[in-house]
Amino acid sequence: MEKIRFIALDPVLTGERIECVIRGSGYSVREIQEILELLCPQSIYKWMHGRSMPSIDNLYMLHRLFNVHMEDMLVPRDMSGCWHWREGILPVQNGEKIRCGMLPWHHMKTFDFM
Repeated sequence: MEKIRFIALDPVLTGERIECVIRGSGYSVREIQEILELLCPQSIYKWMHGRSMPSIDNLYMLHRLFNVHMEDMLVPRDMSGCWHWREGILPVQNGEKIRCGMLPWHHMKTFDFM
C-alpha cells in the first residue's frame, strides 16, 4: 500500500505567525479589517489566537499586503506534536525585517500516513 504524505497545520502557531507579521507591519488590526473588507476585527483576532484560520482569499490578501509568501504564514506540526522551531526572518511592506521565530513550512519535514 502506498503511503500518502500530509502536512497538518497548527492553528495556534499559525495565528502567532500571522500576529507577528501584522504587528511588524505597522498596520493596525482595524486597518487590516478595512483593507480585507471584513465586517469586524474579531475575525483577525480569531486568526491571531488560533481559534480560526483565514480563508484562502484572505491569506492571499495578507500575502499581497505584507509581501510575505502565503506558506510563510502557515506553521505545520508533525504527528508527534514536536515542532520544528527555528529562527526566521520575514520581510514586511516597509522594507524592514521582523523576527518571527520559525522557518517557512517548505523547510519542514512532512510525515507519512499508512
